[in-house]
Amino acid sequence: MLAEIFRFETRYHLKQLLFYVSVIIFFFLTFGAVTTDSVQLGGSIGNVNRNAPYVIMQFLLVMSVFSVFTTTAFVSNAVLRDYDLGTDALFFSSPIRKRDFLIGRFTGSVFVSILIYVGVVLGIMIGSFMPWLEKERIGAFRLMPYLFSLIVLIGPTVLLVGAIFFAVAALTRSTTATYATAVALLVGYLVVSNIAGNNLENEKLASLFDPFALAPFELATRYWTVHERNTQVLPMQGVFLWNRVIWVSVALVIFGVTLNRFRFETGTRKSRKRKSAAPDDAVAPPFAVSPVALSAVAVRAAGGWFTQFFSTMRLELVSVLKSIPFIVMLVLGMANTIGGAAFADSIFDTKIYPVTAVMIRVIASTFLLFALIIITFYAGEIVWRERQLKLNEVTDAMPVPTSAVWAGK
Repeated sequence: MLAEIFRFETRYHLKQLLFYVSVIIFFFLTFGAVTTDSVQLGGSIGNVNRNAPYVIMQFLLVMSVFSVFTTTAFVSNAVLRDYDLGTDALFFSSPIRKRDFLIGRFTGSVFVSILIYVGVVLGIMIGSFMPWLEKERIGAFRLMPYLFSLIVLIGPTVLLVGAIFFAVAALTRSTTATYATAVALLVGYLVVSNIAGNNLENEKLASLFDPFALAPFELATRYWTVHERNTQVLPMQGVFLWNRVIWVSVALVIFGVTLNRFRFETGTRKSRKRKSAAPDDAVAPPFAVSPVALSAVAVRAAGGWFTQFFSTMRLELVSVLKSIPFIVMLVLGMANTIGGAAFADSIFDTKIYPVTAVMIRVIASTFLLFALIIITFYAGEIVWRERQLKLNEVTDAMPVPTSAVWAGK
């Protein structure tokens, strides 16, 4: 049964448009970084080969940060899909063991999350064969650096991120809580990295507890020669080895807690409380339904369109500003900006003046990401709200021009 659930989950995600869009985006980002200096991932390539093991590891590590969002989409869907489609009662009443159900869903979604990084691998491989590149900057093709990076660098990171968001989705049964956790994790990582990056005394400790392994990678390869960067992969020793061991262990512990705490029951905790509070003999009173003829309604006032436009805009704006995810993302963005500004007056323990140009760079580098996240999240939330609440047929039947509704949204 476990193998069947894994295969089903893998096939399901491989049929989704999100998987192919992610692969294409990862491919073109990496392809551009390999074939031109105008696109950079984690800094310029420098004087090493454009397909060197060092470049392969660096690109995959930088792109692994995006696993916070891609992996969240897959693992949260694996848990919450049944509740959204109303098939949770069907699955939970079937002769399926909870362990097989959760392990199969989790491993299938994590496996697909790792497959996305094939786009990065193909971007480097295909990009290195482009005719306009200098031949002396292209090394011999070696499969080992790609496999090493996918298994040792990407695998533990995706496993950890997947375990965290799978646990949140399974225990809260809330998409909002899952994505709020994703934003909080990214903010926490950026703030801690910013603090640790300005303290040279604790760089080994910071490298040990970096879940994305960017710090131990930079520490281990800081003094590599060009020849070493062109030929070697990271040795499995020291801080880097312990970094991977620690975070794989953390991921397994989190998933173990999820296995233990997940309730193989339909409905949410609130709905179960409401059902238990309702009397067993409560029966809805009978009533008669008679057809009512509705007259056609048309808006003919000259200002009717603008009235409906502003009404829709005000409704959507208030709903966004009062929503918990917006408040959480706004507070996290402010915290990230405050954290960046607090350490903007020094570079490697050397004090500088916090002049306007420095503060503008801090705001642009720390808050822009959250603005993009808020736009992306609520663009989908506003468009699909009526369908998620099963009110789309009611709103679509209202005498409101489509143009006014969409313009207001």
